[in-house]
Amino acid sequence: MTENRIPDSQINIMEPRIFADAKSISNKLMSGNAVLIKMNNVQPATIRRIVDFLNGTVFAIDGSIQQIDEHVYLCAPKKFAIDGDVKQRFNKRLENKNDYSN
Repeated sequence: MTENRIPDSQINIMEPRIFADAKSISNKLMSGNAVLIKMNNVQPATIRRIVDFLNGTVFAIDGSIQQIDEHVYLCAPKKFAIDGDVKQRFNKRLENKNDYSN
C-alpha cells in the first residue's frame, strides 16, 4: 500500500542578496521549516547582519544555527535534529585548507 503524504516541514535553500532578505528566511523558520542559506555573493558586513538577525529568530523559536561552510549556514527549528558536529567538520576543513597554504 502506498501512502501519499504531504510533509509537515521542509528544508528550504535560500540565497539572500541584501539584509532585507533575512525576513523571508526568518518567516520560513517561524513556520517550522529548516533553511540552508548560501551567502556567496553577499558582502561580509551584510552576512554579519543577516546572521545576527537569524540568531535572534532561532533563539525565539528555540532552534539552532550552524555554519556549514565559509558562506553557508543551516538554521533549523527545534523539531529538526542535526546529526553530527557540522561546525567541527567545517573547522577541520579550514585547518586542512590552511595547511596547504604554507
